[in-house]
Amino acid sequence: MKFLDIPTLESISLQLNEDLGDSTLVSRIEAYSCKRVGSDKKLSRSLEQQYCKDKDLAHSQSPSESLSTSPFGPLTEVSGRKTLSYLLSTLNASFHDYDFTRARPEQFSKESVNSVVSKIDSTLSAALNSDYLHMRDKVFKI
Repeated sequence: MKFLDIPTLESISLQLNEDLGDSTLVSRIEAYSCKRVGSDKKLSRSLEQQYCKDKDLAHSQSPSESLSTSPFGPLTEVSGRKTLSYLLSTLNASFHDYDFTRARPEQFSKESVNSVVSKIDSTLSAALNSDYLHMRDKVFKI
């Protein structure tokens, strides 16, 4: 993943930063390319190898529910494993101090777009009051 420098995103992030007295709101709205670089390719291969081991183990014992269901879709399908790989690569690129390569699919949950937007709205409205209402369209237009 490669960080994409988009001035509009940086501007909105800066506008959302706010000193709230007893706390500070610091936002980061960023974009990353989906083109895999060296470390992303290595992570993808590692996940594929782990999937093959898990699949072989599941066949030798009983069917593995973790392979057939996940927040990313069935890990028995390439698209589910690819989505997981993209997410872990993006998290690693965004948070350099952490290593998400060993994160498991069951550590994530799938949320609806409406529930995420609602949570962001309620959190930022509570923190920024009417200032957020003026910016809301900019935040979600992107």
